[in-house]
Amino acid sequence: MRPGPRRAWDAWAFAAGIVAFACCAHQPDLWPGRAAGLAVAVAALAVGVARDRRLADLFALRAFPAYRLAWLPLCAALGAALAAYYRLAQHRAPWPAGVGAFCAAAVAIGAAEEIAYRGFVQGRLRRWGALAAAAAAAGTHTAYKAALFCLPNVPVRADMARLLVGTAAVGLLFGLMREVFGSLAFPLAAHVAFDAVAYGDLSAAPWWV
Repeated sequence: MRPGPRRAWDAWAFAAGIVAFACCAHQPDLWPGRAAGLAVAVAALAVGVARDRRLADLFALRAFPAYRLAWLPLCAALGAALAAYYRLAQHRAPWPAGVGAFCAAAVAIGAAEEIAYRGFVQGRLRRWGALAAAAAAAGTHTAYKAALFCLPNVPVRADMARLLVGTAAVGLLFGLMREVFGSLAFPLAAHVAFDAVAYGDLSAAPWWV
């Protein structure tokens, strides 16, 4: 039986470490904070994986019935549609005109975030129930996004309320995809599609990346 939330300190330590890393990410003088945050996150992830022997369950990497395959492109399409809305909100064309140098990195970042939050964090907290675990994963992911804007290295004019509400809502949606379909593949497809459409035509990473 998997340890309950009271013993899932590794998930919270991972989330806290990533937030600490993100807070210091854009200030060269704060490299000790970056290093400490990253070390805590990596150690917590390693301990959590070592403690949980059911890794397929933890990361929702189980096989799923063939009839659910039809939902996979639909989840990807939903992610792409959300990205088109995001681009329009930034006064950009809804669809990228081409593929930029940042596209592969954007896709990799999206995949890593799903493995970390909808996989590890949500998996460790599932004893709270599907909705609570999905909400916790969305909340910790939103905290990480907020931390990236905490100490910017360039002047920033961002609608933080809109950013945080949007991140939390989409994160909760992705978390529920994991629970409904029983596999990380579905939110992974949605997030990868989102990042490919939202950032795929950029020649370089946005400042906050």
